[in-house]
Amino acid sequence: MVDLIIDIFILLLTLIRNFTMLLTFDNPLLWKKFGIWHPQAEFEGPAYKLFPPRRHSKLHDHSKEEIKSLKLKSIKVYGQVVDFDTGKPLENAKLDFWQYHPLTGYSVFGYNFRGYFLTDKQGKYEIETLIPVPETSIRPSHIHVIVSSSGYNKLTTQLYVNPEIKTDFLNNFRPFPQHLVLAVEQTNKDDDIPQAKFTFRLRVTARVRQPKLLNRCLSF
Repeated sequence: MVDLIIDIFILLLTLIRNFTMLLTFDNPLLWKKFGIWHPQAEFEGPAYKLFPPRRHSKLHDHSKEEIKSLKLKSIKVYGQVVDFDTGKPLENAKLDFWQYHPLTGYSVFGYNFRGYFLTDKQGKYEIETLIPVPETSIRPSHIHVIVSSSGYNKLTTQLYVNPEIKTDFLNNFRPFPQHLVLAVEQTNKDDDIPQAKFTFRLRVTARVRQPKLLNRCLSF
């Protein structure tokens, strides 16, 4: 009962935070002005949930047996978080992921397909999740992430997997970000899962005039 009350309270805070974002910097009309500050930036969307748990390998809570019985497909996403200008790896950078569940949608209660990861000394990260599916007929399959590191501006973006580009209604507000499409590498071994590499590049705070209100909203 206590857990349910806490979850409802978190949900209410999340709704306030997301509604504020939707009316301000995640509004498609305003995003055209503020979202172009970084070439990897993308819309956040309305499904962010506050206070995610730290994870170390998987973004989801399913076992291999469950994945097989549900006929779902796994994927590994790996890479680095680096300085935008120098390419220096960023240790302990935070990658805050969330994703649409292939069967049940975004997590409202609980944190399945929701959590954050930290990079190692080489700025490397690796997560295992399930290949996303389109939420609706007007949005291609994608994985959300907010990347942050001390002394750098936060980067909010989406990674796309096998996207149906023409169906994305956000194309009305920006060209489809082809550079955010994951290049999935098929493995030769039966027990291995497909992999995709992606490098996130963060800009030093002092070099980017990102609105202070935006940083406050993202940190709420």
